[in-house]
Amino acid sequence: MISLPKLLFSSALIGTTFFLGACGGKKAAPEIPPAAADGGTAATPEAIQPARAPVTFVKGDDVMRQMDFWLSITVPPADGREGPAVFESNGYSLTEREYEDGLREFLSGRERLPWLEEAYKQELAQQFQILHWLESSNAASDLSFRGAARRALRERLISLALDAKSPIAPITDEMIREVYQSRVGQYRLPAMVEVRIIQCATEEDANKVNARLKNGESFATLAATESKHESATRQGQIEPFARGAYSKDFEDAAFALPPGETSTVRTNAGIFIIQKIANIPAVSIPFDQVKDQIRMELEQQRHKAGMEQLTKKIGK
Repeated sequence: MISLPKLLFSSALIGTTFFLGACGGKKAAPEIPPAAADGGTAATPEAIQPARAPVTFVKGDDVMRQMDFWLSITVPPADGREGPAVFESNGYSLTEREYEDGLREFLSGRERLPWLEEAYKQELAQQFQILHWLESSNAASDLSFRGAARRALRERLISLALDAKSPIAPITDEMIREVYQSRVGQYRLPAMVEVRIIQCATEEDANKVNARLKNGESFATLAATESKHESATRQGQIEPFARGAYSKDFEDAAFALPPGETSTVRTNAGIFIIQKIANIPAVSIPFDQVKDQIRMELEQQRHKAGMEQLTKKIGK
């Protein structure tokens, strides 16, 4: 879940830039329509006042009204209701609540050490520097950028609303572990072997290499000088592999060899002299290595289900 400070950065980056860029740092004055062509009077002030109550606005395509609504959520009010400003940089500030929420996310469970908090402040300063640059750039006049930014902000607000108001229960560590246990067979690395190889063009070449090996020459050295395989640049060493990576004849020979021993195998790809380096036993992938992946999957499912149920509830 993205914290309010993270939302504030993206929101300010998007909303404040466009709002201030389009309005010169102030709210846009409503454009008063001219008098009617038939000689009627101009529209009354009541008729041209834009909606300012973000909760009670009516449907429509008034972009500025939408921006007012989004900004009312993402930009702290000036009356201090969200706490005093505790961090300022490049003309932007964070309230105490936003600062603390962002710091907790930044720490990710780590101890609140001075150097970590200083790193957090440096990150904030960099983000605010970019905001300041963007606000003074011509982004407000780029319609494509404006549209993409509004879409990104809208999607983030919806996501946060679903996180806070979703009828689907939040994802817990227990739920993630249950999924892991149900898929324990999937989270398992198969047994593998690690070998060096020398690929020979002919039987005669293979016999010559085997004779030199018997005389005590280094397999790695001969692989580098005599092998026709691209692994010669690595002294014949190839990536560890499990069953199913190569031909059956090659794998049978490689898996059957004791570490340190050599064997010659003839396959459709050529003649290979194999030296076993090591057997790598099968191992289960620890829960900690896959829990974030499972959480992301479950959060996506929760988001989709929550969207469907919440829209049905609102539509009633």
